[in-house]
Amino acid sequence: MCEDLSNHNNSKGDVDMPTAVNKIDIALAELLRKNKDKIKSITPSNPPISKDDEWRDEDEWDDLYKELQDK
Repeated sequence: MCEDLSNHNNSKGDVDMPTAVNKIDIALAELLRKNKDKIKSITPSNPPISKDDEWRDEDEWDDLYKELQDK
């Protein structure tokens, strides 16, 4: 999938980091794409809030957000 980057040196003897990072990004994207269904099947999701949920009228975070915006 991805070649060994330890032997991929530029003229100065250092690893070309933009190329190395790009290859890792591509490899990760490919891994996620190939395993999308498996990831979705094992990842928990938040349930919707029901109309009678005790936290439905929670507004403490709204007040905190307003305080932070006013600073």
